Amino acid sequence: MPTKHRRETEARVQNATIPAEETGVAAFIASMPDGYRERFDAVAMRDHAGIVSRRKGAAAHAEVWCALPYGGAIACVVADDRPGLLSLISAALVVHTLDVGAAQAYGRTTPLGTTEVVDFFWLQRSAAGGSPRVEPSEVASMGKLLDALLRGRVDLDAVVKLGALAERPARLEDATRIRFDRGSSKIVTELTIETPDRPGLLFAVTRALFNQRVQIVRSDVRTVSSRAQDKFDIVEFDGGRVTPARLDALEAELRHAIEALGKAPTG
Repeated sequence: MPTKHRRETEARVQNATIPAEETGVAAFIASMPDGYRERFDAVAMRDHAGIVSRRKGAAAHAEVWCALPYGGAIACVVADDRPGLLSLISAALVVHTLDVGAAQAYGRTTPLGTTEVVDFFWLQRSAAGGSPRVEPSEVASMGKLLDALLRGRVDLDAVVKLGALAERPARLEDATRIRFDRGSSKIVTELTIETPDRPGLLFAVTRALFNQRVQIVRSDVRTVSSRAQDKFDIVEFDGGRVTPARLDALEAELRHAIEALGKAPTG
């Protein structure tokens, strides 16, 4: 049985006036998971459907969905799902001196049968950036860089070097907490990371997971009082459960990546 919230959301969708030319809107809404429909109203979902449709044949597409106070913005990023995607998105954001305050990720099956992710990022300017305002042109540029990364037209290591030019704070690894929880699922391992927020943190974490051949199937990224509180559901690349024997190595990789943010770049 659907929840009361979901029924109310579906009623708003049904009562909303959707122009005839927007024939893909209803199909887009129906393809999205319950959690998405419970969080957004009909107007927002119509906006998102438009962003998704403008991806067309690109490997990735990004737009500002709405502006936030003090110059921030919520960006919508659309791409086919693949291992390491969140790491590539994070790298593209770092190059554009954009920090992630929160993130929501949703997956859907397209009419072609592929799995497409529709991700939302609450963005702000990093300490290494200039004007605090997040410009729509910057988000569009970030989407084009992500497209080039996904197509192999740009080397990730070159992008990482650009991101390494960002100003880094003092070492903060001692204040980092990493926890793994098996939870109720037989497959998914829940990873929780609490650490002081700083530029490039999401990229460092997601790249460390990718280096360990771990796939993120769900994420909840947020910053509270300048402290990141990030949660990830993870599995192996082949979809299997991460074995207990792997957790020590995974934690070591994560701590090394976070510690590296507090060191000046070399080379």
